[in-house]
Amino acid sequence: METRLLTANELPQAIELWRYCFGDPTEFINWYFRERAHQVLAVMQGKQLVAQMVCVAVDISWWGVHTPAVILSGVATAPSFRRQGHMNTIMHAGTQFLQEQGIKLALLYPFNYHFYESYGFVACGEVAKIRVGLDQLPSLKPRGEFLTNLNPWEAAPFMLEAYELAFAGYNGRVQRTVETFHQRQNEYALEDGHTVVYLRQGRCEGYMLYRFNAKDILVMEIAAGSQAAREDLLSFLSSHASTATTIELLTPLEDPLRELLAEYRSAVSLEPYDMFRILDLPGVVAGIPGGEGELRFHIEDRYAPWHQGNWCLRRDQGRLLLQQEGTSAASLPALNIRQLTRWLAGCISGTELQQRGIPLPNHFVETMDCLVPKRPFFVYEMY
Repeated sequence: METRLLTANELPQAIELWRYCFGDPTEFINWYFRERAHQVLAVMQGKQLVAQMVCVAVDISWWGVHTPAVILSGVATAPSFRRQGHMNTIMHAGTQFLQEQGIKLALLYPFNYHFYESYGFVACGEVAKIRVGLDQLPSLKPRGEFLTNLNPWEAAPFMLEAYELAFAGYNGRVQRTVETFHQRQNEYALEDGHTVVYLRQGRCEGYMLYRFNAKDILVMEIAAGSQAAREDLLSFLSSHASTATTIELLTPLEDPLRELLAEYRSAVSLEPYDMFRILDLPGVVAGIPGGEGELRFHIEDRYAPWHQGNWCLRRDQGRLLLQQEGTSAASLPALNIRQLTRWLAGCISGTELQQRGIPLPNHFVETMDCLVPKRPFFVYEMY
């Protein structure tokens, strides 16, 4: 068995394994491997594909710093090689391979959250999932202008403007470009998706990517940078009563959009979304504008042994600095990589970790809360 990157001539095997395991339409899979799949790490037996991990390069806004990351997708084992430990092999090799390439974060949308927790991934942040009848939406005279007939290149700059306006305050979001939005519109076009751009007072304040599924409107993305944009975009959806009866969409927990529904008690559910894994702890810590204090603790990380050991975390010239101090566990407080990831992402405080039963001294928790404040976390990307 050999673990390595697939060559261009071997990609058809990866495409076929994706099709077999996930059942996506051929048109989408071909597009994905042409436009998104930058690298495919694989376990090979001779010339035969045993297991694979598709890597899509992205930049994450981590505390305002552009941080190199990958979205992992298409993680699968060929059916004749299952239950032989190959998934364990490729997850272990993938962690090391990405870290050696200078990648600091990995994210994925899991088929099973518990499965990926064993490899050091953890869900960061929750989303509000809204499913409600169109009759529950506001129905207003718009204060702005809807553009629905733009081609992808015309719409992309508007969408980028609205995306930055709506999500600038969120940690974890993918740094997008005009090319990104052009690509996303082409992707959703494969599912007969539509784009609407919302302009008000000379600037773009919102957009939606959506499609119809029987009597449902499925909103794949909605970005609203103002209350007027929220109200008018929902009102735009309510005008489709002759076409659909129900909408479904996701928003950040902190977004007040759900408060615009006539009755949202049973229409909103909270769900985990993407899982994250830190591949370079000192690298991601260096981007955090931390508070005062100093911590010494032991890190447990089975699949990234370069993290294992004792560390000191402190503020240095306005940013946090993490330095290794040895490998012995001694008597220091211990945190595993999942707990650290959620804390460093701003998703959970030290106090909340202690309340969940993590044995941390009170003075240690107080310093954690001072060093890394909580911050809204949101990411739209699945794969």
